[in-house]
Amino acid sequence: MRFRDFGLLRKSLRKVRSILAARYKSQAGFDFAGLQASTSPDAFDPIWYLHRYPDTADFHQGPFAHFCLHGAKEVRHPSPHIDLSSLYRSRPNLHKSDPDLLLKAIEDNLGETARPHLPSDEYSFEYLLFKYKLFDAEWYLARNRDVASSGLSPIKHFVRHGSYENRDPSPAFDSEFYRAVHPEYVEDSLTAVEYFVRIGARRGHVGIGAPALERWLEAFDTLTPRDIKRIAADRSLSHHAVLVLHIIDVDAVACFDRIFAAWAAQIGVNCRICFVRGSTVPDDVWNRCTFRVDGHEGMSTATSPNEAIGFSPTTTLIFCAGAQIMRPHMAYMLALTLDQSGADAVYADHDHIAEDGRRSAPAFKPAMSPDFMRSTPYAGNTIGTIFYDRDRKLYEAILGRAMLGHAEITWAAHLLQIAPSKVAHAPFILSHDCLIGSCGTDHGHGLSVVPMERDRHDNLADVTIIIPTRDHCNLLRECIDSIQSDTDYPSQQVTIVVVDNGSTQAATIAYFAELRSNPGVLIVPSPGPFNFAKLCNVGAFHAKGDVVVFLNNDTTVLRRHWLQALVKQALKPDVGVVGAHLLYPDGTTQHGGVVLGVQGVGAHRLKPAAVGPAGQIDLPREMVAVTGACLALRRRLFETLGGFDPVLKVAFNDVKLCASAYEAGYRNIYMGEPLLYHHESKSRGFDVTRDQQHRNAREAMYVRDRFGPLFQNDPTYSPNLSLQEVDKLATPPRAIRPWRRRSPSERWRVLLLCYQHGLGHGVAIVLEQQALFLRERGWDVVVGGPKRSRDLAYKGCERVSLWTPEAAAAYATSEGIHCIIAHTPPFFSITRYLGAEPLVYFMDHGEPPAQLFPDREAREDIDWEKRFCACLARRVFVISRAIQDAQHRPDTMLIRNGNSHLSSWSERWAGQRDSLRRKYGFDDCFVILNVCRFRSAERIYKGVVRYGNVASDLPYFYPDIGEKVRFILAGRGDDDDVAAVQAMGLDVYPNVSDAELIELYAASDLYMNFSEWEGYNLGIGQALAMGLDVVASDIAAHREFDIEVSDSILKICASIKKRQAAQDDAQKTRHSKLDMWKTSLGTLAQTIEADLQASERQRASAPHREQRSARGD
Repeated sequence: MRFRDFGLLRKSLRKVRSILAARYKSQAGFDFAGLQASTSPDAFDPIWYLHRYPDTADFHQGPFAHFCLHGAKEVRHPSPHIDLSSLYRSRPNLHKSDPDLLLKAIEDNLGETARPHLPSDEYSFEYLLFKYKLFDAEWYLARNRDVASSGLSPIKHFVRHGSYENRDPSPAFDSEFYRAVHPEYVEDSLTAVEYFVRIGARRGHVGIGAPALERWLEAFDTLTPRDIKRIAADRSLSHHAVLVLHIIDVDAVACFDRIFAAWAAQIGVNCRICFVRGSTVPDDVWNRCTFRVDGHEGMSTATSPNEAIGFSPTTTLIFCAGAQIMRPHMAYMLALTLDQSGADAVYADHDHIAEDGRRSAPAFKPAMSPDFMRSTPYAGNTIGTIFYDRDRKLYEAILGRAMLGHAEITWAAHLLQIAPSKVAHAPFILSHDCLIGSCGTDHGHGLSVVPMERDRHDNLADVTIIIPTRDHCNLLRECIDSIQSDTDYPSQQVTIVVVDNGSTQAATIAYFAELRSNPGVLIVPSPGPFNFAKLCNVGAFHAKGDVVVFLNNDTTVLRRHWLQALVKQALKPDVGVVGAHLLYPDGTTQHGGVVLGVQGVGAHRLKPAAVGPAGQIDLPREMVAVTGACLALRRRLFETLGGFDPVLKVAFNDVKLCASAYEAGYRNIYMGEPLLYHHESKSRGFDVTRDQQHRNAREAMYVRDRFGPLFQNDPTYSPNLSLQEVDKLATPPRAIRPWRRRSPSERWRVLLLCYQHGLGHGVAIVLEQQALFLRERGWDVVVGGPKRSRDLAYKGCERVSLWTPEAAAAYATSEGIHCIIAHTPPFFSITRYLGAEPLVYFMDHGEPPAQLFPDREAREDIDWEKRFCACLARRVFVISRAIQDAQHRPDTMLIRNGNSHLSSWSERWAGQRDSLRRKYGFDDCFVILNVCRFRSAERIYKGVVRYGNVASDLPYFYPDIGEKVRFILAGRGDDDDVAAVQAMGLDVYPNVSDAELIELYAASDLYMNFSEWEGYNLGIGQALAMGLDVVASDIAAHREFDIEVSDSILKICASIKKRQAAQDDAQKTRHSKLDMWKTSLGTLAQTIEADLQASERQRASAPHREQRSARGD
């Protein structure tokens, strides 16, 4: 039976109930009907039970009675919300044959916050998806074109992959919305949708809210009263005289009142507005416009360019045309961007607005891309430009052409006359295209496509096509055959170099023999382990052509002119690397350019869009990176750049080559037209093993280390678009609103992030010390992370509930945070969401070796994520040399933990010691204390087992003191844990209060700890503060203390014997040993302040526009 047959199943159940109601009272008079009536459907779901266990359908008393009489004993789950086997394991004394008690236990479990017995199987997840009508297979297939080729049904794909990738199951559930509203879902280690169906829906949560764009605009684009106040108070543009020239065409007339009001509401800069008559506006209509404007100070109308520009003092011109409704900060932002960037011209983002105020279709634009601008005037209907009096005639000519229509093409043509580096992009929505009646056009994707004249280049150069290969003769043959038969290029000017990486198959060797008779093909042997970069370099060494084209052996030609198209671009002296639009054989896009930074590394644009829509909207453009599957550049340039980096054996060698060309000042070009087919990784395969994945991560980090700013902000990709999924909205955007930056009179604001803030958590204690120190230094301190009971108070700090790195990034961006210090996972991942600001620092407290735990792979993944994200942190601080030695960044800074905040030995404690020893029964004993967690999963790693071995062995080494020595263990553990460590011969003080713990330190004679790993041992720090001698395991973190370390039980027992003999003398000289926080935290604060000041100076020293006279020159 399928899940969708719920209706039929419910009808059958109603029949069963009506026929058998009288029989329910049976089994020694037990009232099954009454018990079921009082049982919630979440505790027992009859439809689930019949569906999950179809053999119960014929049970004459119905599914509920079957569960009570048989199912409970057979461990059949009564609903998709409870794992009965887990419940039984936790409560072995639960009576399975007493349905009343059992169902009460189930109901109690469903009400628990911790949810300890939640199912995790696919079957119950699928059932719940259909029960809540959340899965639509057709919709899921249409939205996720890769599912069809996965070999899985849509529902299986979603349950196993899609939900973990935050894909939506249907229009009825919005993962992004739910994650934002209920970030606590991460606590249960579930995906957002699984949390909803298993927990959230029963708590009244909703799975869908306002549309994503509406939420984004509210969170990141709305001007608050504080924003308006700060912009209006900014005097940095007081020397600017802005002239706005707004061409009113027939579309704009219908919106004229709104256009007029928007310009009248401009803030932050002095501007004059001149409304210019477009050529298509009738006299009577224009007269109404002039009547509206007459008498308003700073506003005028004009019918000619000369009249419009006039001779008034001007520093900045804003050209605008059509039905454009301006945001209040439009003129301010364009003038500010020109002033701060030193650019000669600027454009901004825009969206569309309906008559009722609803906004849609934002056009989030890249930095200046000449090839893209030649294909479509993506700058839009508004641009700003510096006014030079000497160019007055030029501006009049530009305005005159725009008045005739298609002003956006005129603006684009003007921008293309300026050096790309002198055209700035303000990545903020500063205007709306008006959508009232015929007023404006909604282009869907936000950019209009207008054919424009393209460059022509008829010179054809000699070309060498380099194809690395190893066996896979069928793929190579198809590739070469398609090149030689389907390429419109003079064959005498094309050489194919096949780089053989040790082929052994007979068919391949025979094919090579065949190719050697072809004068246009050269076979170059390059045996050894696979190294794509090295193979390409070997091929390039044998290249004679002016242009080299690197081609995968699993590509075939789609367009005959493919090679001409690549070569014509590659021959341009300012062009670096050229890549092509590649398709899968089924016509979907495989490569549409590479966006750096997406998912931390990079992702293909358009993937996996169908060729139809992609062909309609995709155009040539500058990109930082293109795929190495088809990549062309001049041979001399390839050599100048150093070729492919052989360190990158498999991946990211193409990204590094492209990034190197970009940083050297070249334009890398992506050809928007589909040119070839690519059967991705058919010859090499995908990275599926953990070793392959780790190699891939190392190669990614190698490139990220060297080109960090490009991964934070790929200039060919809008900072308003996501680094998690291409072309989704960024939450938060990576563009910082300039008016929210710190003014000289304002305090620094820092966000400290930690996942656990509970009393007794070592990391939280360190964070508390940092917070207090920075507050005393004059900072505003915000502490972020989940809020729970028994959290530290963080006196004087703002406390915000943040569960995820995404939420933390959004908060930091919106609330004017200047720097972030991340202390624990998952907040190290915050660098995946942010650009260059705010500055991010990691405070690495270290992680114990993963092999010490049963969940090794999960812990390894956490460590890899921290290492991966550290590449884009401003700095990494470590709390001990032990952690510093394990770091992969050579520039880590040691900020050693102090212990001066802890209780310390004093005359007061000395005076109380005897009474405390009597209180705890320590009279006439030598007391050894160890403080650590001792749960079953941690006993070996925390050294509890070794501590127990010392306690057991001491009497055999030194019988005379065996009964005089007490081994105390204090820490967290449950009853089973206590029993286990007591069996080792230890006296256990479980879950004691902080006050009791300090009393144990005061009453003890020696402190011991034998952890196998520590970043910083807080227990030892406390022992030293309380004046105790310490003996500890010989690990790096312990060697940093001035204590005795040893792993020899014999030597440890001898040390106990020695100290026991000197017990009384030791107490006479007992004194605290303190490491002061002030020293290390002073270094931390000074370092961060210096970085922030350097960042401010860098912005201040950018090529600002020098203050000029209002007449320009």
